[in-house]
Amino acid sequence: MKKLLAPLIAITFSLALLITAALNIESSIESHDYFIKTVHPDRVLVVEPNLSRFVKADAIAEDAGESLMNAMYSIAEKYEVTASRIIQVERNIGSVVPNLVVNVRPLPAIEPGELVSISE
Repeated sequence: MKKLLAPLIAITFSLALLITAALNIESSIESHDYFIKTVHPDRVLVVEPNLSRFVKADAIAEDAGESLMNAMYSIAEKYEVTASRIIQVERNIGSVVPNLVVNVRPLPAIEPGELVSISE
C-alpha cells in the first residue's frame, strides 16, 4: 500500500503545482495591454497589443490602438523616441491588428557630478 501511496501523493502535488502556475501565468499575461518587442537593440521596437484581452472583449481594432499609444510612456522612460508609426498586421485569429513601430535611441548618459537642468 505504501508503494502506491507515495507516487499518488507526488502526482497529486505536481498537478496542483502545475495548475497554480498556469493560473498565475495567465493572470500576469492578461494584466498587460501590450507587449514591447525589440527588433534592433536600441534602434527599433515593435509594440503589439495583448490580443487575449481584446478578443475576450470583442473590440480588437479600436481599443488596441489606444493601448499601443499608452506604451509610448514606458518606452520614453528608457529611450528617446525619434519616430513612430502604426502598421496593420493580419493575425491568425483572422483580424487585422494595429502594431506600433517605434524608432528610438538610448537616452544620453549623465556623468557623475554633471549638472542636469529640467525645463517645463
